[in-house]
Amino acid sequence: MHYVKALKILQGKHSHTVLLALVTLLFQLSVPLPSFPLNDDYPYYKTVENILHGDVRLHHPINMTFLLQGFYGAVVASVAGLSHSSLAAGTILLSTAGIMIFYALLRRFFDRTVSTLGALTLLVNPFYFYLSHTFMTDIPRLALSLLSVYFFVRSVETKRRTYVTLGVLSALAAFWVRQFGIFTIGGLVLYYLFDDRKQLLTRRNAILLFALPATMIVTWLYWYYAVNGSAGYTEGYFNVGLNVLRTIGKGALHAGYFIFPLGAFYLFNYRTVRKKFFTLERSRKTFVALMLLAMAGFAAAAHFFLGYNAFYQFSLMSASRLGIKTIPGIKPNGIFPEALAGPLTLLSIAAFVGVLVDILSVRRGDKRFRLLSFVMVAEVVPLLFTMNFFERYFLLLIPIMTLFALRSLSRHVSVKRILVAYVLLFGALSWYGTYDNMSWNSARWEGVGYLHGIGVAEEKIDAGFEYNARFYETCIQRPELAVRWQSWACSLSDAYVVSFEQQPGYDVLHRVAYYGPFGERLGDVLVLKKNGAQ
Repeated sequence: MHYVKALKILQGKHSHTVLLALVTLLFQLSVPLPSFPLNDDYPYYKTVENILHGDVRLHHPINMTFLLQGFYGAVVASVAGLSHSSLAAGTILLSTAGIMIFYALLRRFFDRTVSTLGALTLLVNPFYFYLSHTFMTDIPRLALSLLSVYFFVRSVETKRRTYVTLGVLSALAAFWVRQFGIFTIGGLVLYYLFDDRKQLLTRRNAILLFALPATMIVTWLYWYYAVNGSAGYTEGYFNVGLNVLRTIGKGALHAGYFIFPLGAFYLFNYRTVRKKFFTLERSRKTFVALMLLAMAGFAAAAHFFLGYNAFYQFSLMSASRLGIKTIPGIKPNGIFPEALAGPLTLLSIAAFVGVLVDILSVRRGDKRFRLLSFVMVAEVVPLLFTMNFFERYFLLLIPIMTLFALRSLSRHVSVKRILVAYVLLFGALSWYGTYDNMSWNSARWEGVGYLHGIGVAEEKIDAGFEYNARFYETCIQRPELAVRWQSWACSLSDAYVVSFEQQPGYDVLHRVAYYGPFGERLGDVLVLKKNGAQ
């Protein structure tokens, strides 16, 4: 009976939706879930642990809102037990929800097949796929921000005030995961300001768009400083002067890197891009030219004067890895050839310029795409003035830029073939890169376990950022004890080090091999002991 019902669902009008959800979930679960922290997972895990024990304060050094995600993690842990694996599984559920929301948004513009393939481009995006296997704030925030954008698009289509309310509430929910989740409200404000000003004058919208967000911000500030009692680690928030220009070039380059396979499409169709470019107003042509200069200038300066590829220094993805590498030494295997750095730079620039021309070509009467362009502005501009650059902060640009690119792609005779090739290319890269990350990190933590097993105290071990995060409060209280700082994490000793390579002055105690998805040995993680260490 249940089999028959399931078959009817798969054959019905919602078949694309059901199959997309199943493919999304199964593809993400095809990579082993981590039983260890990745990136900033440690303080998030500890905050969930606090909540389960009745303490709603954030674990230092968290200085983002996070509370909604913390309570979500507590619910997941109550059902499946508290572990890094269960929290990562919780993120995968939200990631799947994000794909389905994006599909629903795409269906407002395109047919089912293009929408399905478009949604899959987000699923297989290396940044999205990797972060879906962590308990970082990026995926939950993106899912809620996408929901906000969906409701705002529906409000523009239908003029129904209910959708504005739902969009604002979704954005405020995103705010309680990460502060800049509130920016999508700014996109709707800009749309009303330029295209439908009378909407700003209504009492209802004044409350929804200004009073309610302001109340949430004040509530957060009071809670964070007066109730949470946060102290110690504080990021330098504001970025001014020439740093802003650098961030513009760097941010645009990384935005293109998010969707670099589309650079090939824009290069092959350069005549269409050129034709659109020359129909733009003079000020918009100048803006495109300046952005092209900024990207090329940053890439060239980084390569010729600083000696590194612009992507690799700041990106979650480089030739050697997907995700961050926080232990010493050169990782012995890569996920794509280093020689591709130059072509990837070109494709990234082409992808961003192509999408930018598409965005600037939107006419005033095309209300939905006008709204999306304003959401991009509201999302990007404030982040240009923050001191710390992390490309994952700009993750919402991936689905929005994809929407604009699909607007051009959908007119192409080979749109489906192009999208299938995109999905296969990025899918292989994402899956292999994430598997590789889980494999060598598992070896890293096995090395830590080896040291614990032979009686080495945990404070004598330097095993990289994710391990050393546990020493943060000790180092804040007694900074003279810190041996090495890495971002906000520090080590209390370098007597025992986990590394990809042997280090001067150290002996190799133990080797832990890590393997690829087909059983091939990719390399070793070394457990080192400092000469003379006890």
